[in-house]
Amino acid sequence: MKTRYLFPYRFKKFGWILFLIGIITYLLMMFLPDDTDISLSTKVFALIYDSFSEGNQYFLWITNDVMDECVFITIIIGGLLTGFSRVKHEDEYTYMLRTESLVWSFYVNFGLLLFLTIFTYGMIYLSIITFNLFSCLLFFIIRFHYLLYKSKKTLKNEE
Repeated sequence: MKTRYLFPYRFKKFGWILFLIGIITYLLMMFLPDDTDISLSTKVFALIYDSFSEGNQYFLWITNDVMDECVFITIIIGGLLTGFSRVKHEDEYTYMLRTESLVWSFYVNFGLLLFLTIFTYGMIYLSIITFNLFSCLLFFIIRFHYLLYKSKKTLKNEE
């Protein structure tokens, strides 16, 4: 079976490492006290910078804490490599599981987002939108690997 859009199987392990490091770091950043200093401040180029005192500014260099961006990039790249790398024995069945998991994750993700949009207000909603950046990928990986595990367990029971 030709799966041109999937990464090679060897990328999966590297993806898991990045994904788990990113998720753990994100959770630490969310739940550690505010006075805990987890930062990485550096000069970066900004296409658009929203300054409270000066309004919107465009195409300039600013000093910014890029820890959030590094964590999100790590989660997204790790999640893409984990979710979209071939499994050891890629066939039509795993393709079907991957497709169903992807559709299911979109339904769950946007259903949850709709629910939380209706019933969540204030600054906590910003955290929900931030989590939504990678939650669809997270739901897809969980669902796809759960279905793979379940199908392997069923095959072992039949033998």
